[in-house]
Amino acid sequence: MNRPLSLLLDVIRFVAALLVFFHHAAFGKFGSGLPYRLVLTEREPVIVFFVLSGFVIAYSAETKDRTPGAYALNRLARLYSVVLPALVATVLLDAAGSWLAPALYADHWTDPATLANIGRPIGLQLAASGLFLNEIWWWDVWPGVNSPLWSLGYEAVYYLLFALVVWGGRYRWLWAGLAALAAGPKILLLMPLWVLGVAIYYLVQAERVGRFVGTLLVVGSVAAYVLFLSLGIKTALDRAVVDLFGDQTVALLSNSQGFLANYVTGILFSALLVGLAAIAQDLAAPLYRLQKPIRYLAGLTFALYLFHYPLVYFLRAVALAGHLDRLSPLVVTGGTLAAVALLAPVTEAQKGNFRRLIARIALRKPRPAL
Repeated sequence: MNRPLSLLLDVIRFVAALLVFFHHAAFGKFGSGLPYRLVLTEREPVIVFFVLSGFVIAYSAETKDRTPGAYALNRLARLYSVVLPALVATVLLDAAGSWLAPALYADHWTDPATLANIGRPIGLQLAASGLFLNEIWWWDVWPGVNSPLWSLGYEAVYYLLFALVVWGGRYRWLWAGLAALAAGPKILLLMPLWVLGVAIYYLVQAERVGRFVGTLLVVGSVAAYVLFLSLGIKTALDRAVVDLFGDQTVALLSNSQGFLANYVTGILFSALLVGLAAIAQDLAAPLYRLQKPIRYLAGLTFALYLFHYPLVYFLRAVALAGHLDRLSPLVVTGGTLAAVALLAPVTEAQKGNFRRLIARIALRKPRPAL
């Protein structure tokens, strides 16, 4: 993967995380000052993350994580360096925020998954999320208000299935099949998007798409996505799923309930990705000039995704308790971004420590029996 393409992927990653933040913060109850239309992004940015994840994992497995040990070590260190601090922060922020503004936290969303999650003990929420078992089969679990963690319950399974297929040996498909069975249909329903990212990586590596076709793919995929939304095709596909599964749609599929529309989004984004890879060198000059801010913002991506929702809730609680309604946009929107900017370097710096800790645990030899 060349440097211009790497920088483009960093831009996409950050924009996707920012859209997830905007989607949640734009709800009126938070007083963020963001336009309400931003809530319409729904799960679309997460679909982008799934495709990008498959792309990046395929790249890492080919260039850096060439052994199952290195792969497992780096994936776990990457996840836990941010996930564990996010779990702790969620508990602390939720406790403080619900004390400051209990009505805000009592005003939960009325979807079945949220209502079911409210009744679960916080210990179960933390354990399921920390072990990435939070989305298996019909479970839909997250810690406190931090619902964006749902996607990690999907991605962690995809990481495992990829490793089993690549390094599982003679019985790789048996092990992968058993793991898939344990994960359940809901997670598997969105797996084609992640696999699509893997396939796109190898297509890009083959360099069979020239600049002219690449430009057509970029323009065409963007235009097609605009039409996909504006002509109501996405809405029609979502309605078709509801018609198919009826009243049990949300209970059965939860975050996978938009899978038909998600497939279209994933295919169009993949076309965009192939096109950008073909023309990346033409964009090298401006990308190199902006390299430092791009890399900096990309470094905020994971922390922004995992910390933003408990921060939005807590900072809105601060604004309500302090009678700072006029300053709420600054407190909620600006405060969340400022907090993420402070938290991200701290969590990112822990990757090496987590890698060493996990390696030490994995390599620890049992004591001989007396």
